[in-house]
Amino acid sequence: MSRSKKQVDRIVSHWPLIQKMKRSVRNPIMRRLLRSQYSETGLQASFIPVGETVEIPPSVIPTREVMMDFLNRASYRALATECVCRVGGRCTSFPIEVGTIFMGEGARDLHPTVGRSVSIEEAAGHVDRALELGLVPMVGHLMVDSKLFRMKKFDRFLTMCFCCECCCNFLKNMKYIKGEWPDTILPVDGVSVEVCDMCEGCGTCVPVCPVEGISIVEDKAVMNDLCFGCGCCANACPNNAINVTVSPDSKVLEELRSRVESRTRID
Repeated sequence: MSRSKKQVDRIVSHWPLIQKMKRSVRNPIMRRLLRSQYSETGLQASFIPVGETVEIPPSVIPTREVMMDFLNRASYRALATECVCRVGGRCTSFPIEVGTIFMGEGARDLHPTVGRSVSIEEAAGHVDRALELGLVPMVGHLMVDSKLFRMKKFDRFLTMCFCCECCCNFLKNMKYIKGEWPDTILPVDGVSVEVCDMCEGCGTCVPVCPVEGISIVEDKAVMNDLCFGCGCCANACPNNAINVTVSPDSKVLEELRSRVESRTRID
């Protein structure tokens, strides 16, 4: 039986302990305990950079259309009534009701007190609201969702999250998860993040990077190899000195489809 809201809330009430466990993946013993959920077998996802700072050429399918492709192909769509990360993190920056959309037959297991079935039109409206708020979309196949909500068909569902860097379980712990399992969070094909000459080295971007992948060197921000193109730094930069670009030959939709279909089915 799937977990009710009361049962999920009981788990989420232990959020500080949960966060501490995620950070412990540096410990060999904890890595073994968490492998099923946080190695490449239990977690693979991509954050899709959005916003005015993202330069998308005409030849590339826009972010919203990429997400709508998944929503249109899904045999079933369920909208969670709350974002558990924002509830657990006691978020004050974004509304908790902008929750996750689960897609595929496995999402039918979601308990009615936790989420409900939605039409394509309602799901599209939810996506639009999330993008207007400046949340970062993530499409992923996540074992942790299967465990938390007790959705049994892990091979038949997909998660579409709308994340904030202040509370998102993955964004906050990315440096530990990706450091141990580099193939879990993968950048979208053709996305690059570059610092231009307008950078004054103010350091505003440093604390918002989920993987601590930015340092200030000679009064200029410098990215390291852990960058996965989420765009959080560009959104935070007060001088518009960080550019997120998508190459004209990027195959965003094709790549994400291929990656998803190698792990799960949602139709």
